[in-house]
Amino acid sequence: MGSTELHLYLGLGSNKVFRWNPNKSHWSRESLSNADLSPGTIIYGEIVPELIGEGRSQKKRFALHVVDAFALGYQNIAKMHYKDRLQRMNLYAAALKKHEYKDKWPVRIRQPVPMEDLNDIFQSLSVRYSKSEVRQLILENEEYWFQPKGILFVNTTKEPWSRFLSKTTNY
Repeated sequence: MGSTELHLYLGLGSNKVFRWNPNKSHWSRESLSNADLSPGTIIYGEIVPELIGEGRSQKKRFALHVVDAFALGYQNIAKMHYKDRLQRMNLYAAALKKHEYKDKWPVRIRQPVPMEDLNDIFQSLSVRYSKSEVRQLILENEEYWFQPKGILFVNTTKEPWSRFLSKTTNY
């Protein structure tokens, strides 16, 4: 948990979403009135400004991008393997999407990219103009785009195991 953008979020139902403040050691409800998480949910993620369209018709909205989860709806998934947690998080986000309203922020799951495919992410970056005519390097999806702020490396290999990249096969 090194990034200042990534936080723990606690859902208590409806729009009762709290963010952990590590400096003050307490949960705060500031500026999260548009997020919606089910009760008993603890996730690790960030609030990301997403842009839709270009030029004068461009619209900005926020979304909660989830990197990892510890509990989803009172179900503890912290000890599961990362792939299993990711599968549960995708199912959770799909369930929340069914009850999404225009004034609520969508919950999106960040899909991990293996390190050997990291170059594909850099190749997929493109330049777009924001409403204020500023050029931005962005990652694009079918319905929205956003400006990436960094890379998070998640170790999904449990101790005592380790992974290596072969110099001959690159796998």
